[in-house]
Amino acid sequence: MELRDALYSLGLAIPPSVLQLLISKYDDGSGSRVELNFDSFVECGMIVKGLTDKFKEKDLRYSGSATINYDTFMSMVIPFLVSYN
Repeated sequence: MELRDALYSLGLAIPPSVLQLLISKYDDGSGSRVELNFDSFVECGMIVKGLTDKFKEKDLRYSGSATINYDTFMSMVIPFLVSYN
């Protein structure tokens, strides 16, 4: 809930399914509570914000959906995968 609230305070309303994916990225598999250090939080926020901004470029009616082809999708996502891994 803390991650959700922190991202929301940055103007990013993350659906629960996406939030779970983000949390699993930082899970070390120990079974204990997942904790993000500051750098990981900043990285997470930048990825979500950047991808959200890219999606909004294609969602011209602000409806929450967009139709894109594979090439466009990959062009939107790959820079984030390369930059933050």
